[in-house]
Amino acid sequence: MLVPDARTLCFALWPALRTARAIGTSGRATLTFVAGEAFYQVQLKTRRVALDSTPLACFVGTIESGEA
Repeated sequence: MLVPDARTLCFALWPALRTARAIGTSGRATLTFVAGEAFYQVQLKTRRVALDSTPLACFVGTIESGEA
């Protein structure tokens, strides 16, 4: 994962994963996590990007909404 700015999240998955295929098809992803004592959920609009010589499915996501 790479977070280049406050609204962008870049991430990579193995392309054979059902999750990678679903994100590639729908253009949407949801990230959920716990930090401290809070539960967070972030909805992303994604696009797949090709990177030279990587076997991974790479995505750039823009935060559309989130909640804590």
